[in-house]
Formats: sequence, C-alpha cells, structure tokens
Amino acid sequence: MLLFLLSSLYFSFVCPYNGEEFDFTNGFTDLHTLSYERILAGRGFAVEDTACAVHTLDMLRKSAAVGLTGDYHPLLRNLQG
Repeated sequence: MLLFLLSSLYFSFVCPYNGEEFDFTNGFTDLHTLSYERILAGRGFAVEDTACAVHTLDMLRKSAAVGLTGDYHPLLRNLQG
C-alpha cells in the first residue's frame, strides 16, 4: 500500500516494493532539473533503480477504482460528474 504523509512540514513516500522512504520535504521543486542534469552527465538511473516506480505503477494500473470512499481530499468532490 502506498503511504503518503502530507503536512505543511513533511512530505514523503514509502516504496511498497522495498519499504525505502523518500523524503520530499526540501528541494522537491528542482527535482526534474537536477535529474536531467545528472542524466546528461552520464549519472542517470539504472534499470534496477526504477524497480520501485515500475512496481508502484503496475499496482496502480491493476487496482480497481473505488470512488470517493474513506478519507479523501474535499476538492475531489469537484471532479465527480
């Protein structure tokens, strides 16, 4: 299960594949720029580095939509048709 901890002070993601936590509290806005700079310098991610992302996306793709149940953000009601 994906775990998102969101507050004004802390934002992290726990990988369901290996349990590793990624902290996005600081520096998140420059993440893409830094990533592309590293790729162009030959220090990009290897296939094994992406296993968590691939696993997470596979789980999401195979999951059934459940609608607005349980605890959800109130603005999601605006997306209901």
